[in-house]
Amino acid sequence: MPLPGATVIEVGTVNGVSTDFDGNYTIEVLERATLEFSYLGHEVQDILATSENPINISLMPANELEEVGDCLIYSN
Repeated sequence: MPLPGATVIEVGTVNGVSTDFDGNYTIEVLERATLEFSYLGHEVQDILATSENPINISLMPANELEEVGDCLIYSN
């Protein structure tokens, strides 16, 4: 299932893109760069980029939700 709006970042840089409606992306990175793939509610995945083949991955849903403690909201 495609994840539109997933984030693909070259680790250690500000170079990054978001996936399109079909989950596709294009990014230019340094040779042997590590790409970090993330999407809300899914596990982050790091992959070593190679120029030989496109990188297609599947992000796994996060197994554990973090509990939010008490929250107070004030307005004026």
